[in-house]
Amino acid sequence: MPVPGGEYRGGAAPRRDDMRFAATVALPLAVVTRAGELGVVLAWKGALAPVTRGSAFLTMRYDRATPSIYSGAPLHRQARGNVTIDGRSAACDGTHLHINHVIEVVTDADHRWAIYTDAPSQLTCTSDGSLEIRGKTPQTVTLRAALLTACAYGTSSTGGCAEDGDVRAEKLKQNRALFSGAAARAAPPSASAKDDVAWELHDDHALVDFSFLYDGSDVFYALEQHVGWGALTPAGPCVDSLHGTACPVVGKKWQLRIPLGPAPSLKANRPISSKDRRAIRDALKADASRKLPKYYARGAGDTYFSGKELARRARLVVIADEVDDADTASLLAAEVLAALRNWLNPKNAETPFLYDEQWGGMVSCGCDFDEQSQTCTNNVAKDECPNLGACGADFGNGFYNDHHFHYGYFSYAAAVACEFAVCSSEDKERFLLLARDYANPQSDDFVAARHKDWYLGHSWASGTCQPANPNGRNQESSSEAVHAYEASYLLASRLGDRKMQAASRLYAATEVDAAQRYWHAATSTQIPRAYERPVVGMRWSTIAQFGTWFGGNPVFAYGIQLIPLTPYAEVRDSTAFSRALLPFYERDCDKVCEEEGWSISMIALKAAAGDRAGAWDAALALDGKAFDQAGGDGHSRSNLLYWIATRDPGLEMRATPVPTSHVVSPAPVASPVPDCVDGPGRAAAKACPATAPHVCYAGPAKGGCARAPWSRTDCARSCKRPKGFD
Repeated sequence: MPVPGGEYRGGAAPRRDDMRFAATVALPLAVVTRAGELGVVLAWKGALAPVTRGSAFLTMRYDRATPSIYSGAPLHRQARGNVTIDGRSAACDGTHLHINHVIEVVTDADHRWAIYTDAPSQLTCTSDGSLEIRGKTPQTVTLRAALLTACAYGTSSTGGCAEDGDVRAEKLKQNRALFSGAAARAAPPSASAKDDVAWELHDDHALVDFSFLYDGSDVFYALEQHVGWGALTPAGPCVDSLHGTACPVVGKKWQLRIPLGPAPSLKANRPISSKDRRAIRDALKADASRKLPKYYARGAGDTYFSGKELARRARLVVIADEVDDADTASLLAAEVLAALRNWLNPKNAETPFLYDEQWGGMVSCGCDFDEQSQTCTNNVAKDECPNLGACGADFGNGFYNDHHFHYGYFSYAAAVACEFAVCSSEDKERFLLLARDYANPQSDDFVAARHKDWYLGHSWASGTCQPANPNGRNQESSSEAVHAYEASYLLASRLGDRKMQAASRLYAATEVDAAQRYWHAATSTQIPRAYERPVVGMRWSTIAQFGTWFGGNPVFAYGIQLIPLTPYAEVRDSTAFSRALLPFYERDCDKVCEEEGWSISMIALKAAAGDRAGAWDAALALDGKAFDQAGGDGHSRSNLLYWIATRDPGLEMRATPVPTSHVVSPAPVASPVPDCVDGPGRAAAKACPATAPHVCYAGPAKGGCARAPWSRTDCARSCKRPKGFD
């Protein structure tokens, strides 16, 4: 990928497939002068660079600065030390070169780049271990780089050479014409203050406008969903990407017609039979007799598991009402409302929420929990807030990690509480504050749609922790992200916030669509063919990973994409996906799966696939302890039976047989060893290139290579590829 940056002076070396713009003098740290939903504008003294989603170009504007262009790779050996300037071959040997419009280079990665200028320039070119092109004097100029082909001479290892030579030659010709024309039409980049995403809701669809304001050019890559929603016409060769096929489109504005699908609701749209109703009432008695942990009831503890527990109780309220147990519904609703009031009370002395003016959000102070006393030992009165000082505390809540997961559960509980109990105006205001943190319809005291990536459609769970992960942003549970916006929709609809209700309807619909495209690998056409698992356990900016933060067992990856069980989960998980995933889940559900409650999601999946009878029997036979374990917390037997009872009774059970040729169970996580060269990391270390020498050999990212050392949260143990290792 092309990236803008300062002069390279050591540290993380440029990748061999990179192309970078810089200056001949070291640039200071960049300042973000404009940030929108589709991009940002980075500025240095003497330079400005827009970074825009889908852009065909790497762009940098120099203002009386001397440009520098470099790559981590030298020129390709078959280029014989030459570059192409305005159609003429020229030696890259340090002599002065004059460029009017474009210079083409082929790096050792077999990538052919075109670098366009909007003003004549004097340059020098060298290729001694790495490629560097430098200006002679300071000037005001805009440079744009575009990748013409990833297979110039047929030696690429990045997959660009799958097609035959004639096809590649034709695509190269088309790309030259497309990018040359776009560069000639382009205006200098700008830092426009206008909004780049706007939307309006209609009955069954939303109209979403994308405006590419910063780049100056008019060619951007559209993914399959953009092409379909916007009836966009590809203007040149399409390419494969981590997010499916991407096609260049001419135009600075797209209008996308996005279908909304069914709206979230508290209750399923199918009635429960009398027989099933009796069984659910029996299960409800046992589930309702359990009490909230006292610390959760008084508003103390972490915000994830407490939210799941409150939402679990809230689901019992809805189920009790539907099976005509009004007394239980009333008692549970009052219990949930009382706990929510304690959590959202500004005078909460154990785990208060705080408003963060810098980022425009609500963070939890945190709780140093003492198991023996069942209390928080930090002194809030003395500003002792563990969440604000450690990115690992409470899943990183103080740094905006996972807010939509955590607060989505709280919002769901609040929606139910205000449906079945009497919420005061003060309650409503406080509950909406928490929902606005992640589902705000516009930027005001809170940012709009904090986690949402409008270009891809899904949310990112990662927040502001530093240093940033070399793989970029990430999200593990697509289903909990869907639930977050389901919850804000339900809450807003009950509290009369029409703007949040409308926004949440769109947020939820795009989250469902993205989950099906980017996590439901068994039925998706937008996941690279090389990925051989039925689900994605964790999606990063640059990789799709099967493992999870908490382990590599396959059932962890399956189960974390299937929670929680609410009526909207039927919209999230298609019948085809349920049927395709079920055989894998049943095959991999081992002792850990049974004991830790991950089998609950498998039973629910069985019902969604059409085997209601088998799922019902399995749900009744479950050991009650499963609902208190890592994979079962948030579930209840009542809700599992309710889910099964409200599946389509006419759905015929069919399952896709487990493939045996390409689906491989993940290897067990290796234990740390003193020296990775002699241990399980040896093969991986051998495979890591010199430009990304740090290998992870235990944990979720096992086998991954990175430029910088892995963090402990990503990799249980890592090491550096020794110099000369082979």
